This record gives sequence, structure tokens and C-alpha cells, in this order.
Amino acid sequence: MSVEFDDGAMFFMDFLQRQLRECNNPGNVMRLDDMVDKGTHYEFLYDPTTNNIASEGRLDGPNPDDPYRVSLKQMSQWDLRATAHIFHMEESDFRGMTDKEFFKLPYVAELKNVTDNLDPRQVALLEDRLKGALPEIKIGHEMYEVDWANKQLHCLNENGKRINLSTMDMNADGTEYICFYNQRHGIVADPKFQQQHYPDLVMLSIPYELKLDPVGVARQYGLKDYDLLEQHPIQEKLEAKLTPVYKQRQMQLQHKTNKLKNKKNGNRLR
Repeated sequence: MSVEFDDGAMFFMDFLQRQLRECNNPGNVMRLDDMVDKGTHYEFLYDPTTNNIASEGRLDGPNPDDPYRVSLKQMSQWDLRATAHIFHMEESDFRGMTDKEFFKLPYVAELKNVTDNLDPRQVALLEDRLKGALPEIKIGHEMYEVDWANKQLHCLNENGKRINLSTMDMNADGTEYICFYNQRHGIVADPKFQQQHYPDLVMLSIPYELKLDPVGVARQYGLKDYDLLEQHPIQEKLEAKLTPVYKQRQMQLQHKTNKLKNKKNGNRLR
């Protein structure tokens, strides 16, 4: 939900940081704290020359470039559905509240304190996630939605097509899910088939859950949505690795060769 000013500038509500953010220029924000809270709404002078709150000394006037007065709905009543998603409430819990009342609620105040210490881009990604948007990962030429609650990836290009993470193996250091994958048909390959039956066979490597969806993992273990973000930030872009099987085999042979050389040279094997 966005608001359009008379000069055509569009702004959306940044619920976590309590500010309006310009759609075409996300760095341009108007903080609710810099507006006059009237209890039922906010008021401020909008300057069309800066697309922001008018600086001190700039007064409203009749000319198109003069600032003019704007009335803005209270944030807590801006979009009841989005607010309920973000702050884990029922709409009835805060319907009719003023922002002063809403901002004093424990979880609302706590979330504001946490996001004040996050990178602005992380705050935006977190807000999208809290509104219900799921992470997406690119696999080859297709995009998949990450459904960590069910340990699945759902293809956005082909309805019903999915990858089950719970049936995949992990790599040696536990940071990737791995399996054989037929790149031509876009399906997980049965490992009992030999390479010559699958000329398009690749090794598919998918980042582990703390990279895929740290918010989903936090919920799985009963933590707060933001508890893991300091060490495991939300990834803006996710892409799986596709390694041709023949190349994977070459890497394995090279690794064995290096081990034998080290052994002959009396070096400690690692």
C-alpha cells in the first residue's frame, strides 16, 4: 500500500523503521517522528522540490513548487493486514489504537530497537519476509520459492514442480545440500543411473537453511524472527551451484592425486 503526492512521487510505509520511503528513491525517507502527531493522524509540510518534509523557513504558498500541508493516516492503521503479519498479532489486537499506544506494545518496541542496529537493506528484506514473502533461489534458468517450513523448494516457472530438501545429502562441512540433477529436464536425478544415461547430469549444490531462510529457521526452533540475523543475514540473492559431473569427477581425482603426492613427500595428510 502506497501514497501518491500531488507531484507524482510515490511513497510506501516502512513499518519497521516508522517512516515513509520513496518508491523510486528508497534512500529518501520521511520519518514519522519528524511529523506532528495529532493523535488520529500526522500532519506535515511537504516540499515538492525535494520530495520530503519542508525544511525550516519554507512555508506553504500558492505556487506549484511551494510546500503544502499533508495529512497522513496513523501507521498502525495504515494497512491492518500487513501490520498483523509483521508484528504477529490479530487485527483486533490493535484496531483503533493510536500510534503512541501501538509503539508502546512490548514486541513492537523491541523490534524497533533491533532493526535500528541493522543495515537498512536488511531491514527492508526483513520487513518483506515478515509480510509473508518467501525467499527465492535461482537454479539454472528457473526460480524456486524456499518453503523451509516443509523443507521444499517450489518452482515458480512450473506449477507443482518441487525439490525436497529433506531427501538430499549434505556436503562435508554441512553448508550445502547436494544431489545429482538433470539440468535438461530440471529434475533431481536418481543416483543409481550412470553418467552415460544422463549427459546433462550435474551436481546440484544448494546453500544450507541458515542462508536460505534464517527467519524460517528461527521460527522452527522457537526463536524470535530476528534472532539469527546478526550472524546469518538475509540473502538478497540466492543461486544454486551446478557442477558438471565430469568436472566433479576430475576434482575428486585431482584431490586423490594430491593426497598421494603428499604421502610420498612425507607430508601430513589433512
